Amino acid sequence: MPTLAFANAGIGYFMIALPIVVLALIPAIPLEALVLQAILRLSLQRALSLSLWANLRSTLIGLVLGIAIDVLLMAGTGSAGPEPTKGAATAMLVPLFLFSWWIEHRAIRRRATDLPGRRVALATGAANLLSYAAMLAFVWTTAFLPERSTMSTRAQVSEA
Repeated sequence: MPTLAFANAGIGYFMIALPIVVLALIPAIPLEALVLQAILRLSLQRALSLSLWANLRSTLIGLVLGIAIDVLLMAGTGSAGPEPTKGAATAMLVPLFLFSWWIEHRAIRRRATDLPGRRVALATGAANLLSYAAMLAFVWTTAFLPERSTMSTRAQVSEA
């Protein structure tokens, strides 16, 4: 049975968010650096350096993983998945928060072997919690994402 086709069918789910992810690094790095500085008792310069390294690492790994998921979704289903909505973005932030925390904790532990592991885990967790709270606020206050899927409405209009 024929189904509705959209012009963006070849664009991956994560690729749509790529510019926002890259732009989110600008406030995340200094924000997380301030948390690292306070909890780990570091100089601002060292905290910024560690935050930059950890955030670049987690973003790069996340982008590679996101592109791989996009390719698998499109190869297996012919679609990049459901339309991104505020609810879907909120649900995705939870595993991404845990993944980011894990990657950034490991990155900082490798670079700062002089710091206690438990304190680094606490600092990276608090820093990521603050960053992800800011991302959640952005998701719910921006007009970038719709609150509900518009696909069914589009399909009904197209059928008419």
